[in-house]
Amino acid sequence: MTNWKIPEFTFADLCSVYTIDLQKVINRLRRDVDPNPEIEWSYMEHDEYIFIFRYWVYLYTLDKMSVLQRPILNILYGKSKLYSTAASGKIVRREYMFIEFPYQRCLLATYLVPREEDLFRQWGAIEVQLTAFETGRIVWRKFGYRIIHSEFLRLKHHYKVWCKKKQVTADDINNDLQFPDDFLTSIRTFEMYKRL
Repeated sequence: MTNWKIPEFTFADLCSVYTIDLQKVINRLRRDVDPNPEIEWSYMEHDEYIFIFRYWVYLYTLDKMSVLQRPILNILYGKSKLYSTAASGKIVRREYMFIEFPYQRCLLATYLVPREEDLFRQWGAIEVQLTAFETGRIVWRKFGYRIIHSEFLRLKHHYKVWCKKKQVTADDINNDLQFPDDFLTSIRTFEMYKRL
């Protein structure tokens, strides 16, 4: 590819992450999906000292219907503030990954997320960051993502209010994994991260 500026992985490596092994997904997805992704990429003009690369992944069925509500969008930042510490470093920002309803629970995310994270590690990313919303408020925890500390403190307060409205006892919450799913789905969005 002309103008490819990433020495740690090639465009072919990126494509291989999203090429679906049909034996690793189930149900409708195994039957319907075109295993070959379409990928677009670009560099973002920001600052000559900060590298920013973004890419979109399109997954379709054999009859060209989208498997995703919108294309997967990930942005790689050569230097950005980390959520896990006060330091800065290479991060990946997950902007969008939402699977169309008929293809949810077909193991697509279970297949793709570890493959993506392997590529991010190969690039040298320290952390992956995202804004959790809709089903992601629950799903991302299953992949090891944690709510950032400032959001955790805010959610602890909201949890007590939520429990009072529900007339249930508010358990003492010491970490974000203790929040019940039905509470998290009552929160519109929150920031999460995963150390790689």
